[in-house]
Amino acid sequence: MSDLTFYFDPLCPWTWRTSAWIREVQRQQPLEVEWKFFSLGLNNNAPEETLAHLRTCVLARRIGGNQAVHSLYAALGQATHEQGIKPWEGDVWKSVFPKALAEAGLSPDLFEAAQADPSTLDDLKAEHQAAVDKYKTYGVPWLVPGNQDFGFSGPIISEVPQGQTAQDLWKHFSWLISQPYLYEVKRSRG
Repeated sequence: MSDLTFYFDPLCPWTWRTSAWIREVQRQQPLEVEWKFFSLGLNNNAPEETLAHLRTCVLARRIGGNQAVHSLYAALGQATHEQGIKPWEGDVWKSVFPKALAEAGLSPDLFEAAQADPSTLDDLKAEHQAAVDKYKTYGVPWLVPGNQDFGFSGPIISEVPQGQTAQDLWKHFSWLISQPYLYEVKRSRG
């Protein structure tokens, strides 16, 4: 059982920041994270060909489990969001994936293999729908503490906290989202 289930789509820069914070927490303390897929494309009825990035993550999980997803997502975020590249524009994934796959210790041809395997799309759709059905997930990041039967959108952070600040945020946030009476926390973005 994981301490945290983290639903993500590599397209989202906000989710990337939240995942970078969680990785910072993991560097400082034991925190078991299960990385799961939620497709912004499926959520917005985008064409199936726009799901190539997540289909590749599905195949990476089959080959290397949760650790492969963790490593691949980290490499994809470094190659896109950290470089100011908007992965939703154009054909970015074809150029980014070979290097990211290699950095994650996976075969560079996994991107093409995932697109050729129709079951990767089936698995992606099933995992996405399971999150919607079970947690009423509507976007990412979506975090589910421990084995709770509920989860939360966010936190959405503008910068990635480091060191003790990352630990403090995790301590308070993890306590807050484990409270069954908490429904929602928001603030204006203006």
